[in-house]
Amino acid sequence: MFKFTKTINLLAVIVLSGVSPVLCLAQSEISSSAIAKAKSFMGKQNTARYTLEFAHMGASYTSHSFEKTVRVKDRSGNTIPGEFAVIYNFVWDASGRGDTKIAFFCKKDGSIESLKVLKSTGVINSPFTFADATIQVLGQALVEAFGQNMSDTERRTVETLIRNADSEGLLELGLSFRQTMGL
Repeated sequence: MFKFTKTINLLAVIVLSGVSPVLCLAQSEISSSAIAKAKSFMGKQNTARYTLEFAHMGASYTSHSFEKTVRVKDRSGNTIPGEFAVIYNFVWDASGRGDTKIAFFCKKDGSIESLKVLKSTGVINSPFTFADATIQVLGQALVEAFGQNMSDTERRTVETLIRNADSEGLLELGLSFRQTMGL
């Protein structure tokens, strides 16, 4: 969600400042305390269950495991200094075993910034599908229940928000909030 803008801004700073991208890459060490912070947060079972509620709504949590840490690259393939992703595999059950691999992109301090589903066995329960649909159904029910008390502008705004249901974006914000609050 935020990665594209950040990448463009980073490239603009490098180009406008005249700094050699090679120098930036040489200073791109990832802090071990940042990695520990991200792994500690994502390794918690309650964090994994929270993630699964969005990614595979209605599925039962079975387990999750850390796979690896990787450096983050921009669209040109250049490493973004200090930034990294932790990759976790989630095992879940929804009338059969499912596996989903997710990369959680982290800032230099280990704070979760965004995520990307790398692989999933979910077909009917593909990542974020049920959560997005639920937002749309519940949102439409709210419009029907309270619509007569809304102005035309309010109604259009709410309908736009419902149409653009983004459970992945909500999960990113929720993870960031939970990590900041120490939950």
